[in-house]
Amino acid sequence: MALTTCPDCGKQVSTAAQSCPNCGRPITADREVRAIGVPTTTTQATSKRLKAQQLIAGLLFAVGVVLTFVASSADANPTFWALLALIGLVWYITARFRTWWHHG
Repeated sequence: MALTTCPDCGKQVSTAAQSCPNCGRPITADREVRAIGVPTTTTQATSKRLKAQQLIAGLLFAVGVVLTFVASSADANPTFWALLALIGLVWYITARFRTWWHHG
């Protein structure tokens, strides 16, 4: 069992491995395709921008919900935090719909 260098991350990977344990790049398929002479193409189904929007919106929703409960238990006005949670929820649902739409 020999070692090879991953073209993406530069780490040493076993030639028997299916993919790089560090970055996930396919190793065996890359070696087989290189023997044929056709380059491999790895495509990402969902853009990083949509994934980032889902993450930010989910965090905004979670923070809004937590701070709504904290404000209501502290006898403060939780309206702002509830609105923040609602905006986060709507944004998350919109980002999820856009992700679904781009897969179709």
